[in-house]
Amino acid sequence: MNVYSGRLEMRHFDLYRIKDSDELYNTGFGEYCGGNGLTVIEWGELFIDELPEEYLHITIELEGAGRRFVFEPHGARYEKLAGKWKKMLVLSIDTATKACAVGLCRDGKILAEYKINMGMTHSEGLMPQLEQLLERTGVQKADIDLIAVSMGPGSFTGLRIGLATAEALAYAWKKPLQGVATPLALAYNLPVSGIVLSPVLDAQKGNYYQALYEWEDGEVAELQSVQVVNKQQLLENLALQGKPAVILGECAKLESMELPEWCSLAPDYLRLPQAAGTALAALKAYNPETQSGIFGLEPYYIRKSEAEELWEQKHGKQ
Repeated sequence: MNVYSGRLEMRHFDLYRIKDSDELYNTGFGEYCGGNGLTVIEWGELFIDELPEEYLHITIELEGAGRRFVFEPHGARYEKLAGKWKKMLVLSIDTATKACAVGLCRDGKILAEYKINMGMTHSEGLMPQLEQLLERTGVQKADIDLIAVSMGPGSFTGLRIGLATAEALAYAWKKPLQGVATPLALAYNLPVSGIVLSPVLDAQKGNYYQALYEWEDGEVAELQSVQVVNKQQLLENLALQGKPAVILGECAKLESMELPEWCSLAPDYLRLPQAAGTALAALKAYNPETQSGIFGLEPYYIRKSEAEELWEQKHGKQ
């Protein structure tokens, strides 16, 4: 072992000639691996069971006239550290509305996106869309760093299909999963400062799920959490903000409504959720140190489904 002084003390172990674990620990390996500073281990794969639970595996490969560094993090701390060098590839899924959207984004840039306004048949169309997306881009499952899924509110059936698919892929591919509120993902459709964004989603019976957001200095801030409102309440909430407003999302039914001068509807192509928005919001929220696992995410239903309400009317609340 060699020790080098500096801003951080660095210990260098070369395990190539170490014969067994007894000889390894006689070098002080166990003591120095748990201490402060930086420990660099060459040929660590010879004693993989003796390594700490969390470490960063660095492979240096020859590539042409230069070298290529491959970072393989083990543990939440090093996943976060490696993320500073590695541009994350995100597979995103959005089935909260009648449109089914899937996409691939790397470091916030869209590689490919499929969006089909296919009604409520997401169970039939989602997997074929995903397969085409991966086939056309040449992306392999091993390349994907994070799976993002829109969590609602929205279509009860659509949300369940999207979440179940995302969970299954994350489990099978051993990838982290990040849920994103659908209104927040919609706010990424129009990252413009100086206006209030009002994503709305159909809550049935003439009502809407409404949240309010505003962009400033490249960051999006929530002005109002999701509420179930009617058309009049929707406009009243916007009026309270005292700024120009744009409504996006499932707002087609509002086209026949006379809107105030300070309020407008987003263009058609910016209204419905886009996989890129889901991916960007997921990247912002993702923290490997606070991930609680793949399973256990619950869609943001906000209210009970019509079937549940009818059942309670017939049988009474339990």
